[in-house]
Amino acid sequence: MNALLLGVVVLISNFIPMGMPQTVPPSKCVMQGLFPIDDGTCQNYYMCIFDGAKFAPYGLKCAGTTLFDPSLKYCTSDYFCTQIIHDSSSTSISWPKVYPLPDTKCQKYYFCFTNGVTTTRYNLTCPNSLLFNPDKQKCVLPTAYSCPPVV
Repeated sequence: MNALLLGVVVLISNFIPMGMPQTVPPSKCVMQGLFPIDDGTCQNYYMCIFDGAKFAPYGLKCAGTTLFDPSLKYCTSDYFCTQIIHDSSSTSISWPKVYPLPDTKCQKYYFCFTNGVTTTRYNLTCPNSLLFNPDKQKCVLPTAYSCPPVV
């Protein structure tokens, strides 16, 4: 019986991609901030935002080969991933639509969060030399996006 269960677990785990964003258990989103998603990649993380009644998680992903450093709370190429995958029962992350802000350096963007009553705009800036790519909806390496001139 144990051998059969082990075989099923191995078979299932071979079909789940390592980079697939994991969901965040409601109990983990109890304060505002940025937190890692334990999916083995160190690239996926989530932001907890208070919606007026509870904290809601929003999924984010680091650009290119950068990794999310939980102690610095941003993506960097200087972080060494030691993440171990954890199994959890959870709820889904909402991936917000983000919009560029007029910026000659293409690093500023924003997203809006609605709690059903009010809408709050959150302004963000890509870290280091990363640029915001509106088509990809994320910060990317400068080699992956050309910043158009502001008119």
